[in-house]
Amino acid sequence: MASFLHELTTDDLTQLNETHKQAALNALEHEQIIFLPNYFFKHDAQASILFNENLLDKRHKNLSFNHKNQQLKGQAAPEIHVQTALKTFLDAFACFSHDLISRL
Repeated sequence: MASFLHELTTDDLTQLNETHKQAALNALEHEQIIFLPNYFFKHDAQASILFNENLLDKRHKNLSFNHKNQQLKGQAAPEIHVQTALKTFLDAFACFSHDLISRL
């Protein structure tokens, strides 16, 4: 049975060469998932306050964040420092994700 994962074990995307990138693209074209077990989004310990279902407006099942205009939707009205921390966290994740896609 064919594997559904294409594993890249690097923890530094600058280490990827064109051969790695072409193999990843080929894997995607063959319906595989790119798996990067050693490359992950790092956040500080203070971000743990953000992993709380009470941040959600009860009418929504998730948050949305527009990186370009820094607009956050779906959240309850938390204290301003929590809202600022949430925007900072989501902005950092958006940048991390964009960098990953750009380099891969």
